Amino acid sequence: MRNMESNYIESTTNQHIKNLVKLRDRKHRNRQDKFFIEGLREISHAIDSDCLIETIYYCPELFNSDKAKQLIINLNSIEHKLIKLVRLHIIAFKKCCYRESPDGLIALAIPTISEFKDLDLKDSSTIIILEGIEKPGNLGAIIRSADGAGASAIILDNCAIDLYNPNVIRSSQGIVFRIPIIVSNHSFIIKWLHSNNFEIIASSPSATITHYNLAVTSKTALIMGSESHGLSESWINQANQKIKIPMNGSADSLNVSVATAVCLYEIQRQKVQYQKLG
Repeated sequence: MRNMESNYIESTTNQHIKNLVKLRDRKHRNRQDKFFIEGLREISHAIDSDCLIETIYYCPELFNSDKAKQLIINLNSIEHKLIKLVRLHIIAFKKCCYRESPDGLIALAIPTISEFKDLDLKDSSTIIILEGIEKPGNLGAIIRSADGAGASAIILDNCAIDLYNPNVIRSSQGIVFRIPIIVSNHSFIIKWLHSNNFEIIASSPSATITHYNLAVTSKTALIMGSESHGLSESWINQANQKIKIPMNGSADSLNVSVATAVCLYEIQRQKVQYQKLG
């Protein structure tokens, strides 16, 4: 067994600490092709999904559960010898952590790329396509909903958000590592959908039917637009069905993450019901 205390950093000017602080910035994540994951739950999902983790920095003084201590013990075993463990002094840890209430765990990881050819599609598969999503918190929440509803993948079209933004990781609660997420361009996505016989469902306030009136039984692509601009005409024109969510109060729309969840779960409900009847 490795000695867990063989790597210990006290100084806030140590290069490891400086680098973790830099990785809050997207340009440094891109330059280094690395990012950090903060939190026990998020790191656990990353490890279980075979995310490429190089180093885990830990501070036992900040652990808020026995699970954090057990994780370090498990990582110290021989099967995890490729993951380097570095203990940080509490002051050094607080210097580089992103959260206001850290739990004593940060991982340094390498991005992985999902590709269309790797998707495991079935006749009943549902995927989500997000056009121009702008807010990391919304993307993270959509990722959680997609996983919860059993979606096969998320595809990002013209989204400026960095998938490894700390707020995406946190708001997804680490589920960002559990579901395939593909970044692609508009024209290729459309060609791929048609070649794989997807029913394209577009959410639009100008639609004449609600999400309750959908009729979906096969492969489905739910298309959701940006917070400020909605869906482009190109996607609306490609849609086989256009739907809206009824608004019975004073608000004219829902947050995009909430709207996505509402539509996604209705699609999945219909598919489950169809399979039972079949």
